[in-house]
Amino acid sequence: MYDGSGWVHADQLNPFGGYFIYTTSGGNNLKIPARESGQNFHKKSMFAQLSEDEWTIQLKAFSGRNHDQDNFLGVRRASADEWDITDMMDPPPIGNSYVNVFFPNTNWIINAGQYSGDFKAVKQSGNYFDFSVVAAKSDGSVTLRLETANALPQDYRLYLIDKERRISQTITLPAELILKTEGGRLHKNYRLVAGTADFYERNNLGVGPTPQTFALSRNYPNPFNPRTTLEYQLPEPCRVTLCIYNNLGQRVRTFADNELKYPGYYQVIWDGLSDKNVSVASGVYWCMLKAGDFVQTRKMLFIK
Repeated sequence: MYDGSGWVHADQLNPFGGYFIYTTSGGNNLKIPARESGQNFHKKSMFAQLSEDEWTIQLKAFSGRNHDQDNFLGVRRASADEWDITDMMDPPPIGNSYVNVFFPNTNWIINAGQYSGDFKAVKQSGNYFDFSVVAAKSDGSVTLRLETANALPQDYRLYLIDKERRISQTITLPAELILKTEGGRLHKNYRLVAGTADFYERNNLGVGPTPQTFALSRNYPNPFNPRTTLEYQLPEPCRVTLCIYNNLGQRVRTFADNELKYPGYYQVIWDGLSDKNVSVASGVYWCMLKAGDFVQTRKMLFIK
């Protein structure tokens, strides 16, 4: 049912209400048998008491007065990895100002399309779910909330992957993210991985765990001869400059010069050579990392 700001699940049909009903058979006539029934399969599958190995996560999005709250993912014993009766087609956005969460299951063989509910088969190692968050004429940001009514398996962890920014973060439920819009618009694509660490490694789109902060670690060994290892981490995409300077402030070695790099952990080895491939003199050197607005330096001692 459309409540004027977004779609919500309805328990009954009220006169003059706005409803979204999806059918694969087509036609313009809706016939509802005039009998009492408590066998609403979708409602039962989402909200009834679940078996020990079944679970549900609800996705809610808010932007100003607009909302899209009834989006569900999870596992059911009766579900399949592609379309089955527990999956729910996504209602279309209403008007030119809205927020919408959906699962873009356009590659399914049967009933391909956008869904607001995506339930998969129970698996011991885990499952992943791709979803999108879209907004138009928003008030500057979208709040995305992830909630669950029952616990996931003990050896499971939740990983949220931002596909475009290539950021992966571990989350605990309930979780809330603030998504910034550009010009009142937003289109973000995510993958939520729920499973073991090994399952995550096999389904993380090549995006490893993402650091939470910028950092340039101390080089090791230090003092060093003839080489030392430098490590740094980036929590978001940014332009990176990583250089070695001598005590006079002269740049002697450049590893990155305003290069675009993605979130992750990085390691470089300095072999005591300058950019001209000449061995530098013994003494104190400084490693400087510039990553966006972040700047950090480390003192190093080279001994021949």
